[in-house]
Amino acid sequence: MIRIHGAQSALTAALYESFSARGKHVNVAPPELSASSLFSGEEEVPDMVIILPPEADLDRAEDHREECYSKTSTLTRGIAKAAAEKGIPVFFISSVYVFGGRESEPYTENASPAPISVYGDACMLAERYLIESGAPFTIIRSGELLGMGDWDISVLLNRFQGSDSVPVLSGTVTPARTSSLAEAVALLAAQSARGIYHYAASGAASRLEIMEYLFSRLREREGMGTLPPLKETAREDVPLGADRLQWSVLDTGRLRTDFSIEPESWQDAAMGFLDTL
Repeated sequence: MIRIHGAQSALTAALYESFSARGKHVNVAPPELSASSLFSGEEEVPDMVIILPPEADLDRAEDHREECYSKTSTLTRGIAKAAAEKGIPVFFISSVYVFGGRESEPYTENASPAPISVYGDACMLAERYLIESGAPFTIIRSGELLGMGDWDISVLLNRFQGSDSVPVLSGTVTPARTSSLAEAVALLAAQSARGIYHYAASGAASRLEIMEYLFSRLREREGMGTLPPLKETAREDVPLGADRLQWSVLDTGRLRTDFSIEPESWQDAAMGFLDTL
């Protein structure tokens, strides 16, 4: 049995689908289930646990620091400690936000975390607690997820409804699609992968280029031709609570080398994401 613990989101549903398609029983733990009771005699002991942090709403995390740490690093520490006692593998879905975004080369798994946001710091601490727990662990750092956080198109449009243009933050990214990330997690789990891996679509592009690609496809759809134009905007010109990464690019070479997992292009990831809208 695979137990998913943490925030429930589109990624939760994608993981459920990916593992179920492989004949695995998946249990989504209720929020009230404490770490101490996860592996007690009253509960079915899972073969593996997957921990999901909250959706990457960076600004909300800045305003609700305690909640973000509680649902990310504190949660992971408790689960990891309990899992270590039973020898149960733990997967933690981390994020590119553990990095500082000031580099110019794709981040490898050996790059040193240097988060610039509360959300990134909470993910970094969760990684550290899991590694130090002694539990068999797999950490998968994801690129910025399409449809979540800054990539939630409906939120973006509502925020700037009536404006002459929609600001898109400057910066270079390798995004990821939730269903493709879930497939990578399932493949790594099937091969008992351990350690740290990166998953993101192949090919880096600016946020503006990716958003323009998405908007151009949306304009082609019936009734979507009135979408406002996009405008690349610097971080300091947009009222945000948290800093954003100017360089949000992950190196996925280890996935290719170790398990022959070939990420899709960012264009295919974008089209696949649009199919879910």
